[in-house]
Amino acid sequence: MISSDSPPENQLDNDPLARITENNFPPTLEESQLASQKLKDIDAELKELQDEMEALPTRLSRLQLRYKILETKREDLSVILSPWRKLPPEIVADILQAAVNPGWDDYFVSAIYSTNRRLFKNLRAVCRMWREVAFSTPSLWTNVWIDFDEYRPEQVADAVRGVQKYFERAGPTLPLQLGFKWRKKSNPISDTWLEYLLSQRSRLMELTVKTTTSHFRVFEERSKAADGATWETRYLNVKLRGGTALATSDAIDASFPVLESIHISSDSDESCHLALLAGHPSLAKLHINMARINHDRFFSKLGGFKHIHELVLTTCAFRSISNDAPSCELPDLQYLTIRDPCSFIILSKIRAPSLTDLQIVTSAHGTPSVQQQLWTTFPQLISFLHETGPKIQDFYLRCWFMQDDDALRRLLEALPAVRRLCLDTWFTDDAESTSKDDDRARSISDQSLLPNVREICQHMPQELRLIGSNDPPTLEEYELASQTFQDIDLELKGLEDGLMELQRRLPQLQSRHTATAPSKRNEMTDSPDPFAVAEATP
Repeated sequence: MISSDSPPENQLDNDPLARITENNFPPTLEESQLASQKLKDIDAELKELQDEMEALPTRLSRLQLRYKILETKREDLSVILSPWRKLPPEIVADILQAAVNPGWDDYFVSAIYSTNRRLFKNLRAVCRMWREVAFSTPSLWTNVWIDFDEYRPEQVADAVRGVQKYFERAGPTLPLQLGFKWRKKSNPISDTWLEYLLSQRSRLMELTVKTTTSHFRVFEERSKAADGATWETRYLNVKLRGGTALATSDAIDASFPVLESIHISSDSDESCHLALLAGHPSLAKLHINMARINHDRFFSKLGGFKHIHELVLTTCAFRSISNDAPSCELPDLQYLTIRDPCSFIILSKIRAPSLTDLQIVTSAHGTPSVQQQLWTTFPQLISFLHETGPKIQDFYLRCWFMQDDDALRRLLEALPAVRRLCLDTWFTDDAESTSKDDDRARSISDQSLLPNVREICQHMPQELRLIGSNDPPTLEEYELASQTFQDIDLELKGLEDGLMELQRRLPQLQSRHTATAPSKRNEMTDSPDPFAVAEATP
């Protein structure tokens, strides 16, 4: 290896051959001999450098390989010192429980991806200890969702056995949560599957059925004919498609006598589905999502639930409710959500003296006639709030019919006890304000309004999200977003000023923030949720 302390150019400064290298003089004998020797020395040095340069890639490759080996070894050793390695098994079990079983409403109503069985399998692969904890914790194996539409008829029997083996890890006594989809009309619902469901009716505390009405009728008839045995299910979520009449008006009540929560969704005429609401004296929660609900029939059924404390009603905004619809007394109702109402007459049919939480969501895409009907029946909303407002503590309103500041003031005046107020409200373009422009801030920041408020949430229109998305807006969405951008400063300024003044003048106000409108809860996803049944216990 070259070990010279000085570079070659410095060595040439005192070269005795400099005299002849700078001209064409003939060299002396001594200079010729010296030049020959120097050529030999340079050739030797070049050879040494060449050999070293050729050896460098090989050495570099060896160094890189050694580096990777050490790096991998370091990663393996550092994992030993990671904090999660020190977690006791009971904490790991709690982590897994929160990830795979967050709660029934979240699991089957929302698109919560943490409940995916594939994720559960990945969590079991974190390390041997996590795998051992997963297989030794029965409560982690109590929740299954299966989409039978993803299976061919000859595969159904194996899928049923897979569910059975999965639940076997939950042990013999823990309550189970099960949801399944079976909508293919050409694929009759399996007797093997129905028999398995009936065999677990004492353990299935929570059941979701996403199917056609014809398939559900088969399920009803089999349940009713099951030797008089009843289900212990507390939560029933039924998502129906099609208009086939159900078995009998009391089939579900007779088979599910202890139901506490019913969720019914349908995209067809509800006349054949309201039979599901017959009976159920212990019902506490009711969620209805029907495209064409008959309000008269619905309120006749609703009045029978004297102990209900949570009601969510989603209807079609294009079907009116008559003034002759029956009223219902719900003395224990605390939480009420109404989505897409066609008018506020619906509120005049509900008596809820214990109501503490009210949410009203109307559509920005409603027809002008629907918006006009909402405005015309706005006094019904005010009357309802005056009747129940003294106890309402949480109020959320998403409306697109509000015409002026006076309407907003009347709304706030009817909410003296509200502690959390969320507004997604924008005034109509063509309305004539009954308040002076300079009165807007004073109108909503009066000290007599909202004396108990703790939080005010002011939401932006959901349609503005289209501007930042990759999906092309429809013409209606584009026009709405364009108009909103043009008017946002004018429309928002008064409410913003009022909220700022309200914050300054009300010492009780603890927090205020501006946020985007909360997205609607998504319905249950259709994608299959795979569950592994062939894994070996570690």
